Amino acid sequence: MLFDKTIKPNDNFYLTDKYITFSYTPYEIAAYAAGQISLAIPLSELTAVLK
Repeated sequence: MLFDKTIKPNDNFYLTDKYITFSYTPYEIAAYAAGQISLAIPLSELTAVLK
């Protein structure tokens, strides 16, 4: 259902103590019928990238 095989981060995100969550509007990464998509990534998975 996604338009691309990879999803790029966008500027619409928020942080919690455990996650970074990216929100995508309809048509941004998938069909309108999919609605708004939120992708939560645990910060523990990003520690190697953030060092």
